[in-house]
Amino acid sequence: VAEAETYAVLVQDRALFERLLGEVLAPGDGGDPDRAPEREVARRRAKALLERAGRLF
Repeated sequence: VAEAETYAVLVQDRALFERLLGEVLAPGDGGDPDRAPEREVARRRAKALLERAGRLF
């Protein structure tokens, strides 16, 4: 999420931006259950950034 928000926006690479955020939002095996809160925060940030994509690019 941080790379999409900073680097991809800085270099105006919308394809990279969408790919990185898509990876965060893609369904997965769930991973470590102790990291569930962090994953949920990352998913919320990714969704919010995608909603703002029109203003960022």
